[in-house]
Amino acid sequence: QFLQAGTKLLAYEVRIATGYAIKAAKGDILTRRERRQLTRTTADLFRLVPMIVIIVIPFLEFSLPVLLHIFPNMLPSTYEDKTKKEEELRRRLNIKLELAKFLQDTVFEMAKDIKERSTGEKARFAQGLNDFLNKVRAGHPVDNHEIIRFAQLF
Repeated sequence: QFLQAGTKLLAYEVRIATGYAIKAAKGDILTRRERRQLTRTTADLFRLVPMIVIIVIPFLEFSLPVLLHIFPNMLPSTYEDKTKKEEELRRRLNIKLELAKFLQDTVFEMAKDIKERSTGEKARFAQGLNDFLNKVRAGHPVDNHEIIRFAQLF
């Protein structure tokens, strides 16, 4: 059933992409979406060749999970599970958010250390950086001159 649904979807996409290819052959300009669809479908057709070999040779389909683990982009996009893609995107987003939080905490601690160790102009600058970071974290708007002032630190 998984193969049947993927094959139907691929056939539908091939039909659409054929229309785009004919349109391009006539000299018409494709939109960005049409060009992306044509490129993806062509790549899917090239990825289909090893899939056909796996299905045609007896008992080779049992090696499909191993091959997919080694070559994750081997299957055409129509055969991919959307929930797995969403889980991967969600996982990557969480990693990026954790990294951003770590970097924010690091900069916040640096400003705090500079403020505690320094006196005079440096202490005022560190206090300003600390206030700026608190302002950004709270979601308040910041001026460009403030960003430029503190960007020199990095």
